[in-house]
Amino acid sequence: MKFTIIMKNPDSFEDSILRAVESVMIEDNLEERLDLKALKYEELKKIASKWFEYDEYVRIEIDSEAKTAKVLEV
Repeated sequence: MKFTIIMKNPDSFEDSILRAVESVMIEDNLEERLDLKALKYEELKKIASKWFEYDEYVRIEIDSEAKTAKVLEV
């Protein structure tokens, strides 16, 4: 049997992307760093949006027979 779980947490989406961006930032010029941070954030947000609707909802399909889970595209 397959069923879908829909989860909503608007902060997790943005917070996770910001943490990922900050983890690769280098200590250079503050202005350059902020520009790069904004660009990298938008790039990662665009990629993640494939699975997150309105930056809040994610759908996970559970297959009880195969004992698997799959994140569904929007």
